[in-house]
Amino acid sequence: MTLLYTEVEEELRASVRDLLADRCGSDAVLRRVESASPYDMDLWKTLSREIGVAGLLVPEEYGGA
Repeated sequence: MTLLYTEVEEELRASVRDLLADRCGSDAVLRRVESASPYDMDLWKTLSREIGVAGLLVPEEYGGA
């Protein structure tokens, strides 16, 4: 069993890390949590549409990533 990430997994990790570093600084997260809308819909859209994280747990045969 290998414990190292594959190249694809490393690319996914880097994409998510970069997106969150860019859009989820601690000040922004605190403001969001304390607001009436405690999650960032645009961030979730980016994560699901552009990066594909919404389909990671769905098998490819059923349309997942």
